[in-house]
Amino acid sequence: MSARNFRIGQRVNYRPAVRGRKGSGQYQIIRFLPQRKDGEPEYQIRHLDEEEEWVAGESELRSA
Repeated sequence: MSARNFRIGQRVNYRPAVRGRKGSGQYQIIRFLPQRKDGEPEYQIRHLDEEEEWVAGESELRSA
């Protein structure tokens, strides 16, 4: 199990790994989710200006 680099409530910049996927911008970590099969931690994130929520892998997030 790998350690998480972000905490609940932290603001992050989200950059989707899939090209063309909408949703990039500033978000807040809402909750921890189980790790992906490859061991990468996942998070549920919410957009700061909208009600939009996404599931993001740690590699798609950067500290804001």
